[in-house]
Amino acid sequence: MKLSEQAVIHFQKGLNCCQAINCSYRESMGINEQQAIVLGENYGGGLYKGICGALAGNFIVINHLVQQVDQMDPAISQSTKTEQLFKKMRQDFERDHGSIYCEQLLGKKNCECYVRTAARILEQSFEELDEALF
Repeated sequence: MKLSEQAVIHFQKGLNCCQAINCSYRESMGINEQQAIVLGENYGGGLYKGICGALAGNFIVINHLVQQVDQMDPAISQSTKTEQLFKKMRQDFERDHGSIYCEQLLGKKNCECYVRTAARILEQSFEELDEALF
């Protein structure tokens, strides 16, 4: 099963959008499920700068993969290279949905759709990750 499908299943089971992304990628991040849940608990539902929590989850996953995690803000970019990747993710998400901001997204589609899109974008970013960051 693709990780993007796992993210949707986690969301359907009641995790917030950020937690769903984090839990799906927890093995790649080197953390357990409980750590992934705690890591995303304050980032779902637009709580991170107003952006979709699933997209914030993407940023957290990338930061873990490149070992650039700020303990106070695990979704903030720590380098020019990650910021370029985050920018591309934001652009791809906005292209698909017209916004990255939860307030503007809510009510247009089911949040499951946004989780699926963010997870797909993250999967595609894995292909670019080696080139962009290493």
